[in-house]
Amino acid sequence: MTNKDIARIFKKTAQLMELHEANAFKVRAMQNAVLNIEQQSIALCGRSEGDLQAMAGIGKGLARQIVEICETDALTALSELLEKTPDGIVELLDLKGIGPKKLRNLWIEHKIDNAEALLEAAENGEIAKLKGFGAKTQENIKTALIYLIENRGKKRYADAEPLSDEFLVQLKSHWQGLQISPTGELRRKCEVISQLEYLIASDQPAKIMDYLTDHDELEPVNEKSGPYTFYGIWTPHKLPVLIRICQPSQYFGNLVALTASPAHLPTLNKDGQHLFNIMHSKKWKNENEVYEAFDLSCPVPEIREWPEDLGSNNLIELSDIKGCMHNHSTYSDGKNSIEEMAQACKERNLEYFGLSDHSQSAYYASGLQPHQIEKQLDEIDEINKKLSPFKIFKGIESDILADGSLDYDDEILQKFDFIVSSIHSSLSMDVKKATTRLVRAIENPFTTMLGHMTGRLLLRREGYPVDHKAIIKACAQNDVIIEINANPWRLDIDWRWIRMALDEGVMLSINPDAHETGGIDHMKYGVITGRKGGLTKDRTFNCLDLKQAEEFLVSRKKKKGIN
Repeated sequence: MTNKDIARIFKKTAQLMELHEANAFKVRAMQNAVLNIEQQSIALCGRSEGDLQAMAGIGKGLARQIVEICETDALTALSELLEKTPDGIVELLDLKGIGPKKLRNLWIEHKIDNAEALLEAAENGEIAKLKGFGAKTQENIKTALIYLIENRGKKRYADAEPLSDEFLVQLKSHWQGLQISPTGELRRKCEVISQLEYLIASDQPAKIMDYLTDHDELEPVNEKSGPYTFYGIWTPHKLPVLIRICQPSQYFGNLVALTASPAHLPTLNKDGQHLFNIMHSKKWKNENEVYEAFDLSCPVPEIREWPEDLGSNNLIELSDIKGCMHNHSTYSDGKNSIEEMAQACKERNLEYFGLSDHSQSAYYASGLQPHQIEKQLDEIDEINKKLSPFKIFKGIESDILADGSLDYDDEILQKFDFIVSSIHSSLSMDVKKATTRLVRAIENPFTTMLGHMTGRLLLRREGYPVDHKAIIKACAQNDVIIEINANPWRLDIDWRWIRMALDEGVMLSINPDAHETGGIDHMKYGVITGRKGGLTKDRTFNCLDLKQAEEFLVSRKKKKGIN
């Protein structure tokens, strides 16, 4: 269990305490516990109560609760609060625009205890009439509720992948030699997974169905199941599971069909044979044979979204990455020092590290004031001497202000090796306003990279609407790199637009947006996103070696007339 997992448990406990009108001082203590845990750069699990108490901000009571969480994956205080709270209310705790106090009022005074009831009330205009809400809040709540309901039960790939691995271990430990594979979104490594989906080859389907139906952690949904299909809920994770069973002779034909997106495979091959008939016409030895029947090469699963093979052999690999751009340190809202972040990159055999802490307007993230920038640049010089030939590039993540301008005067911006320009505030925009704002920032000669293009947070909020084509063309015209933000909450730019960016000649960069050393490893999700869009290493900035990256950044500044 990570520190983030521990912090989430304490945050939920604090929310529920406030919901149930617990003592204000106890609520504040629990909220402070969240902050103290989030600020720890050392893993808390595995440490004794005494060791924990020696850390700043962790007292005896908090240490005891941390140990309880690490040993049991639960917290008694939270479990007791959950027992007296409707599931629908718990689901609404993180809804934007409603805090625990307002939620309690809706629940106790107005008998609204789930998302559907709240949405109905909002659609009928009832929420706007309540004290502390209003028409604008009501509209925001409606938007957030629709998004919540549409995405209920879904998981980000980064969360679904380890759960799937755990589930497969359970099945394979019970059924030795079981031939099983993920299918659907899971096998294609989609950014969001609606269910865990598998294909099993067996000549004993009834026995497997009995095992699944009787499984302690699986709750069958009989109306969606059948003799060769199990559908149910994996109750510990509230995650739908779909398992199909076929004869071994039909395995590879079904695997191809069940992995592909609807757009991937043609209905008919050149001889007019139907896909379904071909899939079941013979016993295929592997997936390659099935694709050969369609006169196609067999693509890797993650690109089975497109009607054609994007060139599996040329797609970017994690091992192609040479550097790590767009990262944060303790100067802004990161958990590790500059040197700790750089050392973590060195340990991963990377050649360079791009530091880009938040700019001054991002006050909520301790954005850097001008005097702090000078101090940071001097510190980078000293660390570079120490770590040479490894290099730290001097950068900043400059807020794109409401009018599209960047966050510092030119005399400050010119001191950096690179600048990631991103939107973090005033997110409520229509397409025209958002696109105009972004394009103006792209046209600024100091913008090296465009950060997280739409500002989306997967399963939390939709991004602001943008004209992707206009933005991509602007990046091409202004020699601006588009970031693939590899944070698994973002994965932004969306993979569906990467092909257009490549066609327009835009270079991309896979950036982890790391706020701690472990965040560097998120680059693997950015690589998956890049691969799904057909990205190759020769079109990826941080696949350049150190010398090439230095030359690129220096040359670009000269082209833009920046000294």
